[in-house]
Amino acid sequence: MVNKWQNFTLATQLTYYRFDVDKNQPLGTDNLVQMGAYDFPNTVAAEAWLPAISLSYTYETNQLPWLDYVMPYMEYSVLMKQESDFNDSALATLGAAWASGNWYIYTDLSASNGNEFIGGDDAFGDRLGANLDNEWQTRFNINFGYYF
Repeated sequence: MVNKWQNFTLATQLTYYRFDVDKNQPLGTDNLVQMGAYDFPNTVAAEAWLPAISLSYTYETNQLPWLDYVMPYMEYSVLMKQESDFNDSALATLGAAWASGNWYIYTDLSASNGNEFIGGDDAFGDRLGANLDNEWQTRFNINFGYYF
């Protein structure tokens, strides 16, 4: 659901999923589903709730000819796994999007206790599944994009 008020945007979402997995699969459990991204296998909890919220504010920068707008944002989501032995995986992001013509730059600081792109000491591919590490890690990100 997306709600707008003046220059604020509040987006919320609640998702529930459940995969019907045979415990005789190669992973040997019915609590995990194997997926892949960038040629790496990744395990995901077979059943979970996923609430998410995002709040942003669009600030027009008419006084700066080289910048159209800046949009600070805060986002939070958590994968609430139904398997009691699994740790939930949360992600919190604080950042800003900068727009100038077709150029967009995103700068953000993210913290997570279970996201593959943030990192941690646990094996790659486990954080959205059992997430045995469960320690919060942070990462600063800058993304430059030209859209045509």
